[in-house]
Amino acid sequence: MSFVKEFTELETYKLARSISFEIFQLTKIFPSEEKFYSLNKQCKLLSKKINSMILKANQFCNLNKS
Repeated sequence: MSFVKEFTELETYKLARSISFEIFQLTKIFPSEEKFYSLNKQCKLLSKKINSMILKANQFCNLNKS
């Protein structure tokens, strides 16, 4: 098993980042009515949170190693 030095090397991070970009692109074509329900803002926010949760989990694991 190989170890990663940075969280950006993780396959899960790379996948989450590409999915986040796709979600961001999809929200651009949402109908204008969705702005009333803030669905596009919620989708963008949640897609960003996935990446930040991976970062926090990696930091937590690194703290426990030392």
